[in-house]
Amino acid sequence: MGAYDLADDFGWTTTENLGRGKVYFGSLNVTDPESWTKALEDFTSHTGGSLDVVVNNAGILYAGPFMEEGSFERAPPSWT
Repeated sequence: MGAYDLADDFGWTTTENLGRGKVYFGSLNVTDPESWTKALEDFTSHTGGSLDVVVNNAGILYAGPFMEEGSFERAPPSWT
């Protein structure tokens, strides 16, 4: 199993909670195609080339009222 996050501290905590040795953790910015390539290469290298299922549960959270004025302008460039 692999777990990926931008926040290394969260990822390592998750790995510890699920059991070291059972989960491979790596850093991943889901908005960056090169980051995906590196993450997949690292994971398949760690697992001997095996990847059966990918669950992409990434999200970006902005605090504030729903549809706050200007929220679209703060969206990552990949959204526009």
